[in-house]
Amino acid sequence: MKNLYSFLIVLILTLLPVQSAHGDSKTPAPHVTHPVCFNLVCKYQDEKGASPLDCQAAATFTHEVNEDGSEVLGDSSEHADIKLEVQCNQSVLYNGAANRYTDRLGTRIQGLEGPYPAIVLPPDSLVDTHRYTDSSLELADQNLEGVCYVYTGAQ
Repeated sequence: MKNLYSFLIVLILTLLPVQSAHGDSKTPAPHVTHPVCFNLVCKYQDEKGASPLDCQAAATFTHEVNEDGSEVLGDSSEHADIKLEVQCNQSVLYNGAANRYTDRLGTRIQGLEGPYPAIVLPPDSLVDTHRYTDSSLELADQNLEGVCYVYTGAQ
């Protein structure tokens, strides 16, 4: 019984915040994020097959980043204003609203209506900066490899 009381006391003491001599709490600061406007401009090519494809895609959306500008996991809300446009061989395939899904596998920006094209980015692509990143474009029956320029700022 004495061991149980000792265990409970140690457990309670480890869960209580520690006060320094100056009265400051040693509990960690809350996780702080802020919204950033992301702009993606992407280029994809597939020269295999009977009809080569030259595709461009663009997306704009606002997404939360950590205080240091690093990526935050999570999905877009139903009220997010995400725009996606996909063109192949100078013909518009999709121009409309989209959803964004960000998890440990990366980010997917997918059109809300058919043909449901999607831009797929690797993990840690959505950081508050300007840079190029590998990407793929998923179309109804094809998956094209390419690159996206990701930049933050005004739309």
